[in-house]
Amino acid sequence: QTENPETADVAVDQFLETGFEPGGSQPVPAEEQYQPDQTRPLSVAVKYPRGSEEIARRLQASLEAAGFKVAYRWQAPLSECQHEQVIQNSFRADDLKTNSLKTAVPALANWPVVVALESRPAADFTLVVSQASSIALGTTVAAPASRHLHPALFE
Repeated sequence: QTENPETADVAVDQFLETGFEPGGSQPVPAEEQYQPDQTRPLSVAVKYPRGSEEIARRLQASLEAAGFKVAYRWQAPLSECQHEQVIQNSFRADDLKTNSLKTAVPALANWPVVVALESRPAADFTLVVSQASSIALGTTVAAPASRHLHPALFE
């Protein structure tokens, strides 16, 4: 089948005029577009493996001191906590809020960010603690990564 350049131009013009919706729907007015609820504090869930309970508690304390609401902590299998990561679960957890989270808790500064939007998330962010994670007592600065728990955690 040979394409007619004139027909292709008309199709592109129609697409540009109508947007992505078939049938020529109009753009959604700004007041009807989704607006995340910015009135309540951002919520965070902390997921950690067995043996990292103290690190999870310290992370929770750092987050609460920075003004974030820790919705819950839960212990997960080691296979689900192989890597430290910040998971963005909601539309409220955008890059700007992620940067504010990482600035407020410097221990998270080098943690990778994963986007996993959910329709009804239990928390805006999920922080996954690995066995290599360490957060020193009384500070939010991350210690160097190692395969073992940092001895300062138990002082």
